[in-house]
Amino acid sequence: MVKYLTHDKFVKALTEQEINDMVRQGTTVRPNDLLQKIVTRMRNPGVKRIIEIGTWRGLSSLVMASCPNVEHVWTFDINPLYFPEKLWKKFGLEKKITYACLKNSDEIYEAIKEIPCDFAFIDGSHKTEDETNDWNFMKTHCSRILIDDTDDDRVFGIVEPYGAQRISFRFAYWHRDGNYDIKAAIQKDLEWDEPKGKLDFSHLDK
Repeated sequence: MVKYLTHDKFVKALTEQEINDMVRQGTTVRPNDLLQKIVTRMRNPGVKRIIEIGTWRGLSSLVMASCPNVEHVWTFDINPLYFPEKLWKKFGLEKKITYACLKNSDEIYEAIKEIPCDFAFIDGSHKTEDETNDWNFMKTHCSRILIDDTDDDRVFGIVEPYGAQRISFRFAYWHRDGNYDIKAAIQKDLEWDEPKGKLDFSHLDK
């Protein structure tokens, strides 16, 4: 079994203040087994080069980079309020992550065009227009995409017409070739503590 940074190790390495800051600023500090299992269990080919849209505090970049099969993560954002490099350095993973905070989505897309990848993770702005633009661009650049926050039907509605499938309460997955074998593998033995309620970001479009 491939080993990665466990939730217990992650939490024990953080101070109480760091955890409180993450929670207060919108990062959910919880077990990330689902994200890591998806990244480690992808086969034919395995996941080595990841592009992420939406860095925020850098937690998802961290857990993906902690997977031994991953060679590098490129993560992009337009919000310069946080310094995720500090978190990555705490776990010695800063060399596996390249962070670019750019002016707008168009600049991000131009940068991504130069990066070959085999897996993408979309967790950017929760505004429908921004999410739609991120999706429309990334599906032309990468053949395997994980989409966050699809517990919100509005978000899932953007990707479902293209064949994306929910693989948990929180995530949906899209494969350009329609290969969803990973769904059964994940749901068979996964344990996670995601909430049972529905998250609603529709107010951001008003």
